[in-house]
Amino acid sequence: MEHPQASEIRRTLKGVIKAGLCTSCGLCVSCDQSGLSRMLDTDFGPIPYLSDKAEFSPDPGTYCPGLAIDYPDLYQKHYGQLPDNWLIGHYQKLYIAHSRDPEIRSRASSGGVLSQVLIHLLESDEVDAVILARQAFPKRI
Repeated sequence: MEHPQASEIRRTLKGVIKAGLCTSCGLCVSCDQSGLSRMLDTDFGPIPYLSDKAEFSPDPGTYCPGLAIDYPDLYQKHYGQLPDNWLIGHYQKLYIAHSRDPEIRSRASSGGVLSQVLIHLLESDEVDAVILARQAFPKRI
């Protein structure tokens, strides 16, 4: 039996997407306990597809940055304009980098930069743990 708030939570999260407030972080997809939601690639970047059978925790405000931050308004107030690219956001300079570890670089995406930084943070005890969201894979029936 569906949780009484489940349809309201789905409606709230879909409203964030429709309003253009979605940051494409993928947390809603990762928090779908049914595993039926996924990220879709679009011309505007990745956008969550939320299954009608998605099951979320009762308070999406604890994991959806789009519920708490109006990014278009923030950009207008802070930078005086919207970003040229919503995936990158506002920037002054861009740099290219990759991991110096050949194994990490060959096995990771984007040159292994995120993997190398996270490994460093864990090994140097700067953080206790790291949580990564990833796109779910379809389950075989």
